[in-house]
Amino acid sequence: MIYVSTNESRLCPLCGDESLDMEHFEDSCNHLLGHGLKCLHVGQETTRDRDGNLWQVTVAVFGSGSTRLTGIDRLSIKCKPCGAEFVVSLNLLSDANVTDESSTNRQTPAIPP
Repeated sequence: MIYVSTNESRLCPLCGDESLDMEHFEDSCNHLLGHGLKCLHVGQETTRDRDGNLWQVTVAVFGSGSTRLTGIDRLSIKCKPCGAEFVVSLNLLSDANVTDESSTNRQTPAIPP
């Protein structure tokens, strides 16, 4: 699973050559598609910045998409400064028939100190 966000930049973990750049989100997504990965999810993530203001970013999750996930069943992203955690079920992301948003595990982050 590879997570891409408009909030961060890093090198591609598959080839190490291409930058997954927050300023060029579409190009980053197309680069991962070029590696043969499938886009499993695109959405918006809302968190809070250091001052407690809402901060919104676009995220995408890529993977093989060829088999249902078995060993890893959730993605957890934790904010180091405030300890807020975002958790999503990866099994739900890999099942194209899931449409009920209430079935996802959502935890709302606390306002950072």
